[in-house]
Amino acid sequence: MYKPKNITFLFLLFFSLTSCNKDDVMMPDPGEMDPVVQEDITAVDNRVQSFMEKYNITGASIAVSKNEKMVYTKGYGMANVSKSELVTPEHVFRVASISKMFTGVAILRLVEDGKLNLDDKVFGPSGILGNKFGTATLTDQELEITVDHLLHNSFGGWGVASGGDPIDYFPSYNNDEFIEYLLNEWDLVYPIEDTYVYSNTGYWLLARIVEKVTEESFSNFVKNIFNPTGISSLHYTKFTREDRQAKEVEYYGQDGEEDYVYKISSRRDGDGGVVISAPDLLRAVCALDKLPLRENVLSDNTIELLRGNGPLSPNWGRGIGFWNEQQFWWTTGALPATRSWLISRYDGLSVVMILNSKSNDSSFDIDFNNTISAIANDATIPWKNGLDQF
Repeated sequence: MYKPKNITFLFLLFFSLTSCNKDDVMMPDPGEMDPVVQEDITAVDNRVQSFMEKYNITGASIAVSKNEKMVYTKGYGMANVSKSELVTPEHVFRVASISKMFTGVAILRLVEDGKLNLDDKVFGPSGILGNKFGTATLTDQELEITVDHLLHNSFGGWGVASGGDPIDYFPSYNNDEFIEYLLNEWDLVYPIEDTYVYSNTGYWLLARIVEKVTEESFSNFVKNIFNPTGISSLHYTKFTREDRQAKEVEYYGQDGEEDYVYKISSRRDGDGGVVISAPDLLRAVCALDKLPLRENVLSDNTIELLRGNGPLSPNWGRGIGFWNEQQFWWTTGALPATRSWLISRYDGLSVVMILNSKSNDSSFDIDFNNTISAIANDATIPWKNGLDQF
């Protein structure tokens, strides 16, 4: 019988390999491995700082994600001038009408859960709010207003384009009194689905619908939707210094503009009340982008409803704007001493930027848009693909 001559050697080699202690194996020391850390990106910083200097912006915060990983976040300028406090990513800002995105999501979550339909009437005997308001004066048109008309600003009034938005009238009225006043005193100017009228009052009413259907506060319902995403800074402001959050910036009006002009906080939740940090706002964006890495708060089909255009505005969805030809969705907001913007490209690059000051210069909004768009669309910016700061 044939016997290998080197069997003894092979046995010793096998014994040597299998009896090695795991501590004898040369593994990299985790302490010696270089972690992926954020480094300043000149192409981003120069654009932001140049814009801020041009318009005398006090402070700004930016956050950028690529394929649902936060690859850049940074604060610029001052959060509080009197305290020499610099802006950091942890600071929270008012975001104004970006709040409407959260309202749209809240309504669509109820639709997704089968608790609401987009074509449900709002007022009257068959309406969500029922006969509680305006029964003596309800017009046929008011009886025809649906949830979707409010989302798409297509119900014919209660906005600047129809002669004024009543949202800040009669600050002493509580919510019920204000709705009664609205229906009794403010006629709708245009037929339904005839003229687009951007309405803060409409989105405030949507928040009341959420409360009616859920029997809980609007703010709690929204927070519970986004809690699984890791958002911790979301707050609905009362627009007073006394209500400022622990890490909330101060606001700096320009040209005599008041820093805290909106006093009727109960009418500014669904249309403009969110306070949030830039990284947390980016978390919300990533929860609505249909990409697979991070959990979405709505199904893909419902997110398409969020982006779905109405009968009067080809680029306005249900709480957000979109530009399908350029492959991105967006939304923006403005209040005295507040400006915010976000862009989310369909290929996975998203940018949010929030300011605690706002210029009244006619070119300001265009330049703000150009600044954030340039950051979102510059393919040469060296984002670190291995970095995720979420």
